Parts: sequence; C-alpha cells; structure tokens
Amino acid sequence: MAYIAIFFCVFFILASIFAVLPRKRQRDLIKMRSYAIKSGVSVSLFSERSSFNTKKNSFKQSLSNEKPTNNLKRMLYSKRRKKEPLIGSHLVLSWAAKQTQPETWHWEKKPEFAGSQTFMAWLETALAVLPPDVEIVEERNGLISVIWFEASPGTEKTVVEFLEGCIDFDFS
Repeated sequence: MAYIAIFFCVFFILASIFAVLPRKRQRDLIKMRSYAIKSGVSVSLFSERSSFNTKKNSFKQSLSNEKPTNNLKRMLYSKRRKKEPLIGSHLVLSWAAKQTQPETWHWEKKPEFAGSQTFMAWLETALAVLPPDVEIVEERNGLISVIWFEASPGTEKTVVEFLEGCIDFDFS
C-alpha cells in the first residue's frame, strides 16, 4: 500500500513539472524570436484597437462589448533605419503593403518620391519572397515593420533579411 501511495506522489510531482515545460511550438517561437532579437530586430505582440462610436456607448462599454475577431496572435518585427535617407530635398519615406491573398500584395500606400521606381521594384521582388503568413509590411518615420503570424519555424530569417534589405537599400 505504501508503494502505491509513493508511486502516486511521484506521478503527481512529475506531471506538475511536465505541465509547466514549454511545448515544441513554444520552443520554436522562442528560437524564432531570439534569432530576430539577436539580429537587432524589435519583437513585440501586435494588437490593434478597433474603433468605437462615442455617441452610442462610452469607451468603457465599447471595450467590454468588443468581440475578438481573430484569436491568433500576430507579431510585430520592426527595425529602425540608422538615419532616414535623403530623397531629393526632403526626408520622406512612407509606404505600406498588405497581403490580401497568398503571394498577392496590395499597396496601401506606395512610396512616392523621385526615383521611387527602383525602390518599388526592389520591394515587389522582396515581398514575393516573404513567408505566406506575413500580413502587413510598412515603413513610417524610418521604422520598418512586418506584421505576421510566425506560422513556420525558420521563416524568421527571411523576415529579418527583408528588414535588413530595406535598411541597406541604396537610394543614390
């Protein structure tokens, strides 16, 4: 009888320990994110607030009534340019592309500056190489961001290379 009690105690202790250990998917995500961080990329959880109508409800009510539309966690990988490139006589570089279907990109905002055709051509070829789970790619105020689902281990290298390629692009 004592052996059975000892067996169950050991079983419950081991079960508790194994319950808190990370699963394979969690270990893969840790490896992906640590590779990106070691490459100088900022990694954070992406969340976007949906708009609310203040005339109908208060802000607090609208947050409590809000239903989540997508329970998949999207990650934001971003990297800042060391200095914004000098384009013509001003420093403006802002663009955004969204993947509407697999391997089909839609420009939310095209880069518009003198000589932007070479940059757009490079961007279009670079966007075609990105993983299919990338949702949005944009640049604002020198910060280049990729919003994606991190679905496949190993694809973080492609995303990091894309960010570094955008930063290293020669505008001259």
